[in-house]
Amino acid sequence: MGGPAIVTDSASDIPPEVAARHGIAVVPLITNFGNDSYLVGRDLSAGEFWARLTSPGAPFPTTAAAARLARRRLEQRIASHE
Repeated sequence: MGGPAIVTDSASDIPPEVAARHGIAVVPLITNFGNDSYLVGRDLSAGEFWARLTSPGAPFPTTAAAARLARRRLEQRIASHE
């Protein structure tokens, strides 16, 4: 049986290389800018997020919890390493 797993969402802004080095699983949040939706950390980097947020006339973003399927896949991946 493995030890504890560290899981966070992409709002933590942990750089991908740091997460990989320490075995931290990052579940992407959904961020919406107007009608455009992105998985933060996959479709939209932290830098791209801030660029969109600070661009003149940009819509204020909204967020949603990570998709149930993404969480389930992560739970299965963690369980397979125990």
